[in-house]
Amino acid sequence: VRHNQYDSRKSSTYIVNDTKIHLPYIAINVSGFLSTDTVNVAGLNVQNQTFAEVTNVSKVKAFAAAEYDGFLGLSYSNMSVNGVTNIFDNMIKQGLVSSPIFSFYLNRDSSAELGGEFILGGSDPAHYDGNFTYIPVTRKGFWQFTMDNIIINDHILCVESCQAIADTGASHICGPKSDITKINKLIGTINVDGDERVNCSRISELPTIRFILGDKVFNLIGKDYIIQVSAIGTTYMAACGLEASRRNSMHSTESEDDFNDNVVKVMAQFAVEMMSVLDKMIARSFVTSKPYKDSSNETGGEFILGGSDPDHYEGDFTYLSILHKEQWQFNMDTVIINDHILCEEGCLAIADTGSSDISGPISDITYINKFIGTFNVNGQERVNCSRISELPTISFILDNVAFDLTGKDYVVQALYNETYTICTSRFRGIAWFKFEWILGVPFIGRYYTEFNVESELVGFALMK
Repeated sequence: VRHNQYDSRKSSTYIVNDTKIHLPYIAINVSGFLSTDTVNVAGLNVQNQTFAEVTNVSKVKAFAAAEYDGFLGLSYSNMSVNGVTNIFDNMIKQGLVSSPIFSFYLNRDSSAELGGEFILGGSDPAHYDGNFTYIPVTRKGFWQFTMDNIIINDHILCVESCQAIADTGASHICGPKSDITKINKLIGTINVDGDERVNCSRISELPTIRFILGDKVFNLIGKDYIIQVSAIGTTYMAACGLEASRRNSMHSTESEDDFNDNVVKVMAQFAVEMMSVLDKMIARSFVTSKPYKDSSNETGGEFILGGSDPDHYEGDFTYLSILHKEQWQFNMDTVIINDHILCEEGCLAIADTGSSDISGPISDITYINKFIGTFNVNGQERVNCSRISELPTISFILDNVAFDLTGKDYVVQALYNETYTICTSRFRGIAWFKFEWILGVPFIGRYYTEFNVESELVGFALMK
């Protein structure tokens, strides 16, 4: 399929931006640069809309075969790269829509002429019955909301409620591996080369799956969650991988997103339930206690099973209660840089030894890097190496205790082409995780970190 392409040379309203960007999606990564122009969507001319001109795609063949020309993001603008205002926000500001609502109608009948509708400024009563059930947004970003339960036959999943998103970009309903395995078992699927298949003649007999939202029941029957390809019936229920499983999605015939904090695009956050190596060690009494720790220092660090090493920290630990076990998630009070406060109302965070950066909402990270005084070179936020000692202290407030990082903690120095040293900020924007902040190696390298399995606590102490 030949893709339509934008050529700024043919536009009299084009405004140069040229900021380099990188967009990591689940299935594809793209990079390019930002531009600003008048953008026309459904006959509406949106003035001074900034967008990305994509120059590189990670899966060229897949994109070349796709029937779309690009992506139109509709999450909250605080999740966008470089804090770019999304097109619907600009439509509202410019008075182009009569109502701050957008909605989707997805037609499951592939033989129909109308594949669906994307409506800006309202919804189409021709495509739904009754009234909408509105669910408050629990966290602005991915239109996140609370799902009460999921019921299949007499089995209740998501027993104590869970967080979810409705994602028009997801082709499956994703959830925790244990729950999805149970659903597929109750459906009676058989695994063939990774696909959960069913006998197509049984679709009408398959159980109804009930999603309870706002105390209302939303039913899916077999023909809703089974896709037929030739003579094969394949379930739409998917136990996603370790990363993808954090994105739960639900497709309804008509979903409506309202910018007055009523939603239907939500972020469900689950993790695959697997028994870790440490859990097995504990079960077999290979270790005598249940904390473990990872640090980064001149000697390379230590990974300790069964305790912690007082030779490498001073003072007492500050312990934080775990909110969700799958990712050692905890509450962070605020982030402070000089007199500027980020994460003002608290936010979710994890300490991750596998992350080389400190990651946070794109808008906050953009602000931090701007305050630090970085400049972008091929997607890297660099600083003048001679300025490291002058850079501001950034304080992460955890349980009313300040954990400070100085320039030498959050800037990495590396030899480039064996000729000269470059210095790069280790703050990176993210837009897809259920937790807003990831405290990676720059933080863990400064603060000795202890993970306590038994007490469900994460502890931090000052590194010696």
